[in-house]
Amino acid sequence: MTKSCQWVESRLEAYVSDSLTPAERGELDRHASDCAACRSELAAFAEVDALVAEHFRRRLRSASRPVRPMVRPLRPVGVAGASLAAVWIGFAALGPDAVDPDAADKFPAALEAERAKPDPDPELAIPLAEDPLQPQPTPVVRFRVQDAAGYVHTLEDFSGSVLVLGVVDGNAAAAADFEASYARYTSESGLRFLAVPADGVDLGASRFPTMANRASTLMETDPGEFTIISPEGEVHARGSLDNGELPAAIDSGLRLWRDRFPSGP
Repeated sequence: MTKSCQWVESRLEAYVSDSLTPAERGELDRHASDCAACRSELAAFAEVDALVAEHFRRRLRSASRPVRPMVRPLRPVGVAGASLAAVWIGFAALGPDAVDPDAADKFPAALEAERAKPDPDPELAIPLAEDPLQPQPTPVVRFRVQDAAGYVHTLEDFSGSVLVLGVVDGNAAAAADFEASYARYTSESGLRFLAVPADGVDLGASRFPTMANRASTLMETDPGEFTIISPEGEVHARGSLDNGELPAAIDSGLRLWRDRFPSGP
């Protein structure tokens, strides 16, 4: 790492918070234009900043909604979530009159996380069989992922942007191609990248944004494939990650959406 790279790294927080001086911003932009590693690092921080901003927007939206019934069980994430779900199920068994009115203050962090998660789209679920004695079909959700902070995201969270989704398997060439496309197109306005590791795959310290699949079909994207999704949530293109198809598909989509959205998707 050069001294210039170290200088950029020491100012990442100021870059994300837009608190650099004009001179510092000019120096950083000049260095990033010549340094692919720093350019990718800045893009990664900007992506994380966008997720944090979306989290606070959801908190504002949830604050304006009516309070949900206290007997609704949580969707737990991990051991702590499972314990909290057991407490809520116990409240439900006692009945609404037995619910502690101050319960919301006892688990503020977990309740806030639950309220921030979007409700499942009922249109994506398979209806129950008419005969309750017959095996019930498993609901099919096309897109549901979870970020490193534990928040679940649906396709609605990416609406208005072109989403380049890659399901990365153990093929190193596929991961390298996805990373190369991310580095090439990350500065495009309205274009977002998301890699989801296939089952059992560890992507390690990847430079592109990643989230974990949560029991969804990922828009019917198989391991080792990509799907490009339009700002309206429709599939524009599919292909393999390891044969050079992705850049051409992105270029095709950008030409289409620039005609339809002159100010950017």
